[in-house]
Amino acid sequence: TSRISSFPLKEMTKPWRNITTIWSDKKNCVFVFISVNLTGDSTICAGSPNRLIYILEDIYVENGENKRLHIQMIEDVINRMSSNSFLIKGWSLTILGGLITVYLANIDKSMSYLILLLCLFFCLMFWVSDTFYLREERYFRNLYDVVRKKDEKDIDFSMQPIRSGESFLCCMMRPIFLVYYLPIFIVIMGALLLLSHK
Repeated sequence: TSRISSFPLKEMTKPWRNITTIWSDKKNCVFVFISVNLTGDSTICAGSPNRLIYILEDIYVENGENKRLHIQMIEDVINRMSSNSFLIKGWSLTILGGLITVYLANIDKSMSYLILLLCLFFCLMFWVSDTFYLREERYFRNLYDVVRKKDEKDIDFSMQPIRSGESFLCCMMRPIFLVYYLPIFIVIMGALLLLSHK
């Protein structure tokens, strides 16, 4: 899309950030082409040497570029937290599955108890780590909700997550964790109790 308006050259107080081409024709008319990032929109500016087209200060306010950039930064963090959580679940499945296999292969040996303790340790470690990333993701989602309601002029690019009143333990008890980690934890604890009574 394109838009044209005019203002005196002396009113331009900020540098052009997205200028891609500047040239003059035979009538000494200056043309400036500006590509607006993120949206794919473009603005064509033209005018005489003492008058340029478009008010620069309104470009970013009207198109909301700062707000989109801030939201994109927050979305990148949220996606990274989500990816970390996914990787933790993958590693937990691999490591715990391997340890349980080793335990079953050595179930009659004295080292089986130590293997189960190691399984319990890794189960709790992955559970806590997964909870941490989910909690941080929710904090950044709170920040996202606040930023999306802001006006363009109020955007300050703050990346300080907005914390909620949810405790770490409550976050650990979320259904996704209870379905994934709790059965593993119960099985390991049951096996430890059986071995301790032998």
